[in-house]
Amino acid sequence: MKQPKIKKLDNGLTIVTIPTDSPSVTVMSLVNTGSRFEDPSNNGISHFLEHMCFKGTLKKSGKEIMRYLDGLGAETNAFTSYEVTGYYVKSITKHWKKTLNVVSDIYLYSQFPVAEMEKEKGVIIGEISMYEDMPMRQVHDIFMTLVYGNQPAGWSILGPRKNILEMTQDDFLQYHNHHYIAANTTIVVSGQVNQPEVIAEVSKRFKNINQGSQTKKQSAVNTQKKPGLKCEYKKTDQTHMIMGYTTVGFHHKDALALKICGALLGGGMSSRLFETLREDMGVGYYVHASNNTQSDTGILQISCGVDSTRVREVIVAIKKEIQNLQDELVSIEELKKTKEFIIGNTNMGLESTDDRAYYYGQRSMHGLLIQTPRSFAADIQSVTARDIRRVIRKYALSERLNLAMIGPHKDAENKLFMKAIKKTTN
Repeated sequence: MKQPKIKKLDNGLTIVTIPTDSPSVTVMSLVNTGSRFEDPSNNGISHFLEHMCFKGTLKKSGKEIMRYLDGLGAETNAFTSYEVTGYYVKSITKHWKKTLNVVSDIYLYSQFPVAEMEKEKGVIIGEISMYEDMPMRQVHDIFMTLVYGNQPAGWSILGPRKNILEMTQDDFLQYHNHHYIAANTTIVVSGQVNQPEVIAEVSKRFKNINQGSQTKKQSAVNTQKKPGLKCEYKKTDQTHMIMGYTTVGFHHKDALALKICGALLGGGMSSRLFETLREDMGVGYYVHASNNTQSDTGILQISCGVDSTRVREVIVAIKKEIQNLQDELVSIEELKKTKEFIIGNTNMGLESTDDRAYYYGQRSMHGLLIQTPRSFAADIQSVTARDIRRVIRKYALSERLNLAMIGPHKDAENKLFMKAIKKTTN
């Protein structure tokens, strides 16, 4: 893969061109907005607006857009996270200018028709209900609320039902005009394309983009001084839990070592917690750990679904593995294996043009280094066992520990769980 190229236009719009030999081309618009940019009254609007951008523009109705893309053999989707909202169309190479036209039309000229908005409220409410019926997913929102409380970093991306039901067309128009501006936007084209042609086409299609000052989000604040526990009672067959420690954002120098910490603990089927919880203890099916980062904050977190009668054992086992990382240097063999796991998964995750578009587009948007896979691998290889021990000692502190759970547990058991997370393993 050739080096991605970045061009920032005079109006503030950023264009990322990713030349590849793939038979497909992905055109993606990334907007630097999401639930972290919302307030209590409009929490959920970033995600709702993402849905509404497919409901019709000045040129085409929502159904006409989908019929047109199907006629090109293209696929389209969109997504909303805490800090990024994205739209993309993926097609065979010869159609990329046509799909760019669709992406620009959706971005610039969405109308948010009232009738469609009222219908889509039911869809959004259904999506909220769907996730509430999925403890493996819902426990994430409980965890974020536990860690960050009542601030944007702790709110659900989907928002509360009350907000969704009260949103109006004017709310969408104001939010769109404020956030969907050149300074907030990155257009990415990934495939068999060249930069001069991409710049010319994007400049033409987005010549009417709104301008303004880049919008800012509320900084994540964490003043935690003691471990936290939040358990939602539900008659589930197993307990779904997330245990984690607040860390740092992806700009911080410690982020790479923390990424490796996550992989050591639960990044693969030979990771420490996978072997301990699933293979040795047999307490559950899924175990995963990672350092999930945003621009200004992060969480080293362990997620698992376990036998509800053995939750306390699991808490003790997880804390023991954390303590082991703090006490002993990782062996050369284990560190090498874990680094290769990260490098391999990162490379495989960049095989498709849409994955590359998102990966390099969001890195450009956040001012991160645009690395080739080889350069990324070199950075991973530079992390030492002492770096691992230093960051796990620095961030995995008892006062930073949080545990969120969904399961059939009441107050008496929760008190025992709190004792378990407070107790030291020494």
